[in-house]
Amino acid sequence: MKTVKLYDINPYRDEFTAKVISCTKSGENYETVLNETLFFPEEGGQDADKGVIKVAGISKEIPVLDVKIREDVIYHILPENIEEGSEVTGKIDYERRFDYMQQHSGEHIISGLAHKLYGCNNVGFHLSEREVTLDFDRLLSPEEVKNLELKANECVQRDIPVKACYPEEATLAGLDYRSKKELTGPVRIVEIEGVDMCACCAPHVKSTGRIGIIKFVDYIPHRGGMRITICCGMRGVKDYVTKQDVVSRVSAALSAPTEKIPDALDALFADRLRVNEERIKTGERYLKILTEAATKENGNVVIFGEGLDTKLMRDSVNDEMAKRDDYIGVFNGNDSEGYNFIIGSKVKDCMELAGKLRSELDAKCGGKNPMIQGSIKATALEIRKFF
Repeated sequence: MKTVKLYDINPYRDEFTAKVISCTKSGENYETVLNETLFFPEEGGQDADKGVIKVAGISKEIPVLDVKIREDVIYHILPENIEEGSEVTGKIDYERRFDYMQQHSGEHIISGLAHKLYGCNNVGFHLSEREVTLDFDRLLSPEEVKNLELKANECVQRDIPVKACYPEEATLAGLDYRSKKELTGPVRIVEIEGVDMCACCAPHVKSTGRIGIIKFVDYIPHRGGMRITICCGMRGVKDYVTKQDVVSRVSAALSAPTEKIPDALDALFADRLRVNEERIKTGERYLKILTEAATKENGNVVIFGEGLDTKLMRDSVNDEMAKRDDYIGVFNGNDSEGYNFIIGSKVKDCMELAGKLRSELDAKCGGKNPMIQGSIKATALEIRKFF
């Protein structure tokens, strides 16, 4: 017996009464079939409705954990058994239902326009509480994505009626509608005139104006095509509020009006790059002085400094390795806190040296010839004596 889909008749209802046809144990839960329901099942890339069911004469609400559909029979997954033949009242989470209607209707507008404007085919759709993603079979340029978002919101402003029906077979054969797969039996067509016509099983808003807003939050290349992440209605408003707060804080931090934030960031990064370049040059001069003043222990050059950049340390070791065969060691730090170090030699065995450092001075180090690096808690005097 097929379940009567009340959400097809009026998706704006939030409460209904029905009779229990069957209630079958399935794992830890029960699959409950009603003669009719407002609960939309997980189908067509969309999560199932949430809500509760109450048995007539009993005040306890039973949560609907999930909703499935198999061969036009809808199964309500419940945590407890309900006697067959019982009359029940079902109540869906309407705020969530309307949110999903806004997201799904927004998807139809975008998919229809993407096909009309750019020849894109929607090849994937996912709608959940967390995100809404649309997958297309070709890449779109940033300009095309911006235009698509603009045109979609123009459709919202026009408040176009959203119609759903089951056309007769002969009528259906003459319609040019979108569908990801071949369909058999009655086909439900959702039409937004002049924008989109698509086979779809889900509830939708009555007109595009009820979507409120369509916002693109991300777009990335995906499997040879494009994935666009959207949020519509109150999701879009909340996303805007959150991002506007971030923009306002960045604007205040940069002492720049919103429209000048990119210029202020460019200037900040340019200044940061200049300071970093100056720091590197200063570090190079500092290391050169340290190298010239470094002690030579049995032919090995041992350099001590503080606040040294790791890259500069490595570059200094490489430079000195080209000039001599002995060990070159650069130690960065102080006696109280310890040192980080890099040691190299183009001739001598650094791996053997690492073993001795670990056993004699409890160093933590590793690497491979011709260079090792690590940390050590010994004093400068102890390190010099070691070399």
